[in-house]
Parts: sequence; structure tokens; C-alpha cells
Amino acid sequence: MNPFMTFNESMTTETLFHQGDYFFDSLLKECKRARHEILIEAYIFETDDLGKRLLKVLRKKAQEGIKVKILIDGIGSFSFCPLLFKKLCNENFEIRVFNPLPFQCGANSEPYTQNFALQFLRGLFFINKRNHRKTYIIDKRIAYVGSINITSLHSFRFSGERSWRDTGIKLKDERVGLLRDAFYYAWKRHLSHTNAIESFPNAIRSIRSGLRLNDGPFARALQNHDLIKRIEKAKNRIWITNPYFVPTPRLITALKGAALRGVNISIIIPRKSDMKLFPLINSLASRKLAKWGINIFEYLPRILHAKIMVIDQWCIVGSSNMNSRSLKHDYEVDVVLRDQRNKDSLTKQFLFDLAESTELKSQDIQKRYGSSYLASLFFGLIKYWL
Repeated sequence: MNPFMTFNESMTTETLFHQGDYFFDSLLKECKRARHEILIEAYIFETDDLGKRLLKVLRKKAQEGIKVKILIDGIGSFSFCPLLFKKLCNENFEIRVFNPLPFQCGANSEPYTQNFALQFLRGLFFINKRNHRKTYIIDKRIAYVGSINITSLHSFRFSGERSWRDTGIKLKDERVGLLRDAFYYAWKRHLSHTNAIESFPNAIRSIRSGLRLNDGPFARALQNHDLIKRIEKAKNRIWITNPYFVPTPRLITALKGAALRGVNISIIIPRKSDMKLFPLINSLASRKLAKWGINIFEYLPRILHAKIMVIDQWCIVGSSNMNSRSLKHDYEVDVVLRDQRNKDSLTKQFLFDLAESTELKSQDIQKRYGSSYLASLFFGLIKYWL
């Protein structure tokens, strides 16, 4: 099976995409079909060739009377041209910046209700709080989720061999409503920077639905506890693909315990990264894990950006990294796969990526990245921010 292929979308409520171009083609097609609203939540929204193509479609839909709302992150989308806010925004087209940087303070279409200086100081204090989700919702019926941003770097068609390897999913079931609720929660709180204390029943409902939304502390605690328990109960395999691999001590302990029980643990991290220091940062946890018989692989062909986890038959894709940012700070969303065909597709894609990776033994990590003492000391001080 070609790992880049998807099966007939009409046959399932879930459709996986392992290549950005297929993801964007489907997204643009559904945006053109929209009859009521288009909601976009993107950490990175570039106004490059692909971004302009999407904005052209969205502007046309807004002219037809369709409500378009775009929520971009202040840091992830810092290059989004401020002039476009005034050019695009109207009664049907609205753009907001989540936790804006100081120079973006005038970009939001909604006026500030607080003193500018106070808002500026709050923004600096909560600068580590970001919206890292990539969610695209059309007409309350379809949603796209994953780690695919609006940038040509996710498209082989635009960027060729420079394009990133990524994974996304299209949903057509009751989870679309939960994603829409999560969008409006972030939309309304885009300037407040903090999580409200959500109700415990809502946190339970989210995790039981197969959506891992971390809108508040209850949800974060439940999801982290659930993940640790799944690793501790794993019997056969734990397969992880993650570009920013800085696991917490609790996760490392759980993975070590699974390895000692004989569970096959394979972790794919990138050799090439959009953040130049991350291959070295990734190597710090890899040194410990490789000593315990955990298989660490570096993906070679291009930048790897997909976030995938397979624990026996439990499979998830989404926006979460295995680092403090995703676990403690950022808004994220991951989807637990229901369809067996999608689970098979995800595991086959993992094996395909594995075939294009090279295994790293403890001595290989030492040889490639040098002594870990000074690096561990330095990154231990900034781990909270990673």
C-alpha cells in the first residue's frame, strides 16, 4: 500500500493524509463548498503562495455571505502582514491574533478593553502561552486536524524536496461539534492568555470522545495520566514519531518500564529540523532511552513534522509534541483513530518513515552530538520553555 494514498472519503468518517498536498486539496475543495461558516485555527499562517491561494478562496466566500473567522498565533504567525487585517476584515471576514506580540496589538479587529500598557505587560508575562492547534472547520460538518499549518513548506507541489513530512486527518462525525466549541473558546479568550477552570464533566467528555483537547487543567491532567497508564499497560509496541522530543521525567520512567517488560519501543525523530538546535536537544533524552534498549531513529530525507503515536492498537495524530510546551502551556488537539483502516494506514506510514531513517545507538549519539554534560545543564535551565 502506498503510504501517501487515502481510501474513498465517502466510505468513512475519518480520512488520513500523509502528504500536505492531498490535505490542502481536500481542504480547499470543502472551503469552496461552504454554505454557512469557515473557522480556521492555525499556529502558522504564511501569506506565501499557498496562503494566498487559501485567502483568495476565503475572501470570495466572505463576499458570498459566508462567515469566515481566522485565529492565528502571535508568535507562530508573527510574519502575517498587518496590512492584510485592514484589507481583508469586514462583517463576514474576521481575523484575530491569539496572545499578540506588542507590534500586533492593533491587528485584532476587536478593540482592546484594557489599558494598552497593562495588556502589553500581560502579553509579556504570558508570552509562553500559545495556540499551537491546526484546526479547520467547515459548516459544523467537517473538520481537519493535525500538524499541518498554512504554509508552502507543507506542500511538495510548492516546496519540492524542502517540504515537510506531515500527517493530518479529516473528520465527519460528532467530534466536529466539540472542535467548534474549542475554537470559539479560544476565539473569545484570545487576549486573556490564561485557561479557565473548565468543568470536570467537560474534560471527561472530551477525552471519551476520542479528542484530546487541553483547554484547561482538568483536561491536561486527565490526558497526561491516561497516556502514562497506556504506556505502563502496553504489551506489544509503542511507536512514536515526534519532531520536538523533550519528554518529562515521568514519561521517560514509563517508557523505561515498558522497555524492561520487553515492549518494542521505536521512536523516530528528525535529523533535519526547522529549529536548528532541536537535533541536539532531541539527543539528550535519546541518550538515556537508547541505553535501556529503546530504538531511536533519525529520519533523513527532509524535515519531519508529524506527531504520531501508536500504543498497541491505540493510535493518535495531532498537534502535540512530547515536550513541556504541549504538556503544560500550549493549546493542542489530538485525534484518537477509530477506523481500523486508518490505524493500518498510520502503522504502515510509520514503517515507511522507519525505512528512510537510520538507527542511533548510544555511541552514535555521543559521536554525532558530543558530550551531554554541558548541553544537559543548559537545556535543564530552559526546559520549561521548550
